[in-house]
Amino acid sequence: MQTFELPGVISDLVEAQQRVAAFYNARICGADKKVELNFTFDGKLVGDIGEAIAVELFGICLVDKPANAGVDGYANNKSVQVKASGTKRGPTFRALDESIRADHLIFLSLNFEEKTVTVDYNGPERDVLRGVKLTTQRTLSLTAVQQRNAEVREEDRLPLTCKGRSLLKQNGLD
Repeated sequence: MQTFELPGVISDLVEAQQRVAAFYNARICGADKKVELNFTFDGKLVGDIGEAIAVELFGICLVDKPANAGVDGYANNKSVQVKASGTKRGPTFRALDESIRADHLIFLSLNFEEKTVTVDYNGPERDVLRGVKLTTQRTLSLTAVQQRNAEVREEDRLPLTCKGRSLLKQNGLD
């Protein structure tokens, strides 16, 4: 697994979210703190952040979503699905026809508190789904995804872009 600092603009967004939560919780919760609003990042925003980071790290060229169910973009002549989570959970997969499933999967864990992003899986999508029955949708455990990532051969991974390699060096992780 590789861990990077979140881009500055995302860190700014996280800090703004934290200020909004602190502001409103101080005003509406009172001294007893029975209720707390979290203003959590979820859904589409986390997915879009993940895709933007994957573009920077792996040079993925994004495609129009409605026209390409199951594929977010292309890199190194492979179709790529990008999944991201900010909840310390693994990715959720929908049941799709195998013919529209991506060749490759990038799964990113966003840690908004530490302002980092970890590449938990970089490999063939079929390998992470090996043995998984998908009838409607299913969330895989983060541990299972990380274990499958450890099994991926280096030549089956998408390489980091120059910027991605530079970020590894900046973080002392090369």
